[in-house]
Amino acid sequence: MWLSGLLSAVCFSIMSAIIAHYGTGLSASEFLLGRSLVGLIALAPFVLFSQTNTKLSLLLLLRGVIGTMAIIILFIMIQNVGAGTATAIHYTSPIYITVLSAIFLKERVTIQKLFALTLVIFGVLIPVFDKIGDLPFDFLILGILGAALSGVSFFLLKLMTEKVSEIFIYFMFCFVQLVTQIILNYFSSNSVFHINYKTVFSSVGLPCLVVGVLACVAQLLMNNSFKKLSATTASLLNLMGIPFTVIIEYFIFNHHYDRSQYLMITMIFMGIVFLRVGNKINKVNLKLTS
Repeated sequence: MWLSGLLSAVCFSIMSAIIAHYGTGLSASEFLLGRSLVGLIALAPFVLFSQTNTKLSLLLLLRGVIGTMAIIILFIMIQNVGAGTATAIHYTSPIYITVLSAIFLKERVTIQKLFALTLVIFGVLIPVFDKIGDLPFDFLILGILGAALSGVSFFLLKLMTEKVSEIFIYFMFCFVQLVTQIILNYFSSNSVFHINYKTVFSSVGLPCLVVGVLACVAQLLMNNSFKKLSATTASLLNLMGIPFTVIIEYFIFNHHYDRSQYLMITMIFMGIVFLRVGNKINKVNLKLTS
């Protein structure tokens, strides 16, 4: 099931590259709209003709609201403090996932997991350490809140994967996200939430369609990894999208990074490898003691 998490990260990294290089004239909100629409349309037949535990619909709606709030905060942070700092803080969400899963799901927090978590989070923050220190206090708190909400959203995902299909989970998330975006577009004066529907549905919006398809595949793979793996492991695998994006940018688009960013991806890789090796050792020890 590690493969599901890694393939999901690859899809997310391809999405990032498409948005960066082919998304000219499209805002983040417009990409998010396209992503939600594609998810709803593609998954609707599966939802309509499958038996789903509707008793958990309120919990699914709650997850959709919390996850959408986390994305809204990320957009506001990007607008005010820059994409690098905002996304780095947002990617600390595995900390909150680990704590919540240990408390409520009784997941074991091994030394291997803690060490891997530390390596990955420090790696994510390395390129922006100096900028975080200069952040206004209110934006620092807002960024931490966004990361915490993202962590809660992923925790709820782990909680529901045993009882609800991965398809229905993502379908409900897309539904809540779409409704929220439409409301914000009409009632918010903040330009970050503005959507030009004509642009999205024109030829200019073609990257939105591609991103929507990739997001659908990536989310379903990620949901599957959360179902089969521990919440900490699945959330850390999700961050492999960062080094995969750097690799794609380097080899395909000839984009070069500074040393801190290469150190970042090295630490993320080291954390994931350490986690994988630690899991293998634990399995061998269990077999020897049983």
